[in-house]
Amino acid sequence: MRGSIPSDNRIKNSLCVRKILIVLGLLGISTAYFYDLLKGDYLFTERDLSVFFIPSRIFWVEAVKNFSLPLWNPYLLSSQPLIATLQPAVFYPLHVIYFLLPFDKAFNYIIVFHYFLAGIFTYILMKKLKASDTAGIIAAVTFMLSGYLLSVHNLLSTLLSVAWVPLLLLLYFAVFLTRDIKYSIFAAVAAGMMFFAGGAIVVYVTFLIILLLTSFPGLFFQKEQRPPIKLRFFYLVVFMVLFLCISAIQLLPFLELVNLSGRADGFSYTDATIWSLHPKDIIQFFIPDFFGYQLRPNEYWNNQSWLKSLYLGSIPFLLSTFFFIKRGGRQIFFAMLMIIPLILAMGKHTPFYALFFHYVPFMDKIRYPVRFLFLSVFVISISSGLGYDYLKEGIKKRDNAVKNLIYVILALGVAGVLLLSLLVFFDGQTAHLLKIKGFGPPHYNDIGINLHNIKRLLIISILLGLVLWVSVRVKMSNRLLSSGIIGLLIFDLFFGNLGFYDRIPAGDYHKNSSVMDFVLSDRTLFRIFVTPLTMRARSIPVKSGSGHIERVVLDKEKIVPGYGLERGIFDASGLGVLVERRFSNISTLIASAPKADSTNLLDMMNVKYVISVPEIKSPRFNLEWEVSPFSTEEIKDTNSRTTIKIYRNLDCQPRAFLVDGYRILSKEDEFKDVLSSREFKPKETVLLEEEAEDINKLRDDFNCKDIGEEVKILEYRNNSILLRVSLPEAKFLFLSELYYPGWKAYVDGKEKKIYRANYAFRAVFLNPGIHQIEFIYRPWTFRLGMTTSAASIIGLIGLGCMMKIQKYRNKMPGLRIEKKYKE
Repeated sequence: MRGSIPSDNRIKNSLCVRKILIVLGLLGISTAYFYDLLKGDYLFTERDLSVFFIPSRIFWVEAVKNFSLPLWNPYLLSSQPLIATLQPAVFYPLHVIYFLLPFDKAFNYIIVFHYFLAGIFTYILMKKLKASDTAGIIAAVTFMLSGYLLSVHNLLSTLLSVAWVPLLLLLYFAVFLTRDIKYSIFAAVAAGMMFFAGGAIVVYVTFLIILLLTSFPGLFFQKEQRPPIKLRFFYLVVFMVLFLCISAIQLLPFLELVNLSGRADGFSYTDATIWSLHPKDIIQFFIPDFFGYQLRPNEYWNNQSWLKSLYLGSIPFLLSTFFFIKRGGRQIFFAMLMIIPLILAMGKHTPFYALFFHYVPFMDKIRYPVRFLFLSVFVISISSGLGYDYLKEGIKKRDNAVKNLIYVILALGVAGVLLLSLLVFFDGQTAHLLKIKGFGPPHYNDIGINLHNIKRLLIISILLGLVLWVSVRVKMSNRLLSSGIIGLLIFDLFFGNLGFYDRIPAGDYHKNSSVMDFVLSDRTLFRIFVTPLTMRARSIPVKSGSGHIERVVLDKEKIVPGYGLERGIFDASGLGVLVERRFSNISTLIASAPKADSTNLLDMMNVKYVISVPEIKSPRFNLEWEVSPFSTEEIKDTNSRTTIKIYRNLDCQPRAFLVDGYRILSKEDEFKDVLSSREFKPKETVLLEEEAEDINKLRDDFNCKDIGEEVKILEYRNNSILLRVSLPEAKFLFLSELYYPGWKAYVDGKEKKIYRANYAFRAVFLNPGIHQIEFIYRPWTFRLGMTTSAASIIGLIGLGCMMKIQKYRNKMPGLRIEKKYKE
């Protein structure tokens, strides 16, 4: 007995060392892939990162550092709610790193760290499924280095949320096996993390899986593992209630904005199925960028461009076949979870999506069907790991089905050797033949690139077949087999998806453009507006200091909405996932107007400068600045060069101004007709939806003829605006800020009603005199949500402490008896 103790310790130490090495290995893979971004000299800037995610994070981090709650964003879209939009992820706990490190490092580290989280959570899930260490590593590496996950680094909310999917599923279904309600609590916390990360669609899909397996546990669990139906739904209710309570601080403002946004009524089927996965793109699971979308921007945006890469390689699919050749409920369930999301991802290219769109709740509020592919990739990752264990077990037991499948893979490998030989020895002739047959640009990637990728696919598949054959014919140790498969998998996915991200020097991102410098030189309070045609002007090249053409440099010259946020530039235009519906309609009126001066909307919205590539010919707009985005070497004809221009709006109205007359309109079409007409004078008439009650209370003796008319903004903060207004006679104070629930107006300390004015903005009726007016944003959704979330978290922490104390007390009698016995 004494001799077994050191042996047991050595076994435990060996297992502990193995676990540590696996954790360090997964961390090493994620850091190695993004090694050039760890020092903070470079910054991730792929697509949405540069305009959606970086500026909003800079804004709210600075606001918190200045002890201000970032409830409202006054800089974009004529002011919009911030916390209600999930993308900034203000309450995501891991974002505490922004207060510990310089922003650029923190931003990069968050992205890199979530690939490690995706890997380690998948590995833990596999171990709870009783998989081997090798199977866990295979599943983890496949998931974290999949083309899908590497693509969504630029769709940050999706990446942050998807990384938590394995852990949430593990924690929720652990309650089925243990009958311990604490796992429902842990699962609710994990779901809250997913939601705070910003990926609402990921949360929604994962909840559907939870609901499905709670209702039909036989799809996955053995009979003895299924709790009674009442107990299952009790666990589900506990999970959902706790999730709603924990996430209330973000959930309530989010639901309020959803209800007020254009998504409240859902998308049309055409809009909802934008960026559907074309069936032909399935080949890109095996050959990256087969059709050369990266070389042809127009083709890239016209097709599915939500994912930059789909590459998974052949190894995960081949290993998964060993899992699926076994017949059982678990295989059927996994196949269903893999095939259904793949069909959904095809969107408009399959008739099945219409059924989900019309009959599944909330599906009509989701765009970009290709996003559903994350679930298929996750299931393939899990099944490839489980397939390895089935393979290993089949070899050990000499299972005929496993052996036959190995021979099939070997036969394919032999065919692959023949094909590879032909490609190598007749490389030039093959390329020429493919070119004649039309398999080159413009419909496909460069022939040389595609041939290189095909050769790599063949080589990897041949090597896998060789490893499997040797494992059958020769007594190969499990360690050698696992090392060979893991090594091939890492090599294939690492280099197959290498370089699918953009980065620029951090200093270049934060450096002002010449157009920004001009706008910032004006110290008055105003907004800018970027014309829609300027936003779409993607074809204008610009050279950075390093000599490379950089999209970010051009976008900063255009001040694409988002870039001005870091610099405190107010923008009447903007981009947003959730935009208040009425303001979105205003933006549509401006965009659809034939000319910049066709309406007076820009005047009303305090737009002083218009950024435009097309020339604006109007006496109301004066050309103030012009910059060429071309380098001097590229300019051949200076008279015909394309430039970015800044026009000053000569009729720009102040942010807040007084209006004497008003008019009542009741229908949206009436607002549209009036606002789109040049006859509408915002300085003379304010458009209301109801009679102003304050006017009936006005007394004649309120007139103060000796007072001059003045509107002065004293303070302009994120969540409040302070003004001093003097007026000799009663008028409306119009404010070109979005009308939104939660805003309160106080005139001389007394609350005053805010009217929805000019369809989407604010107005307050003022009596004659000198007044101090304060607008404060105090949404009930945030206050109730904060109270609910705080109470829930404090309650859970208290409950955990009580359980720990009780557990410790229960052990005390035993400790005393043991101590007395020893004495």
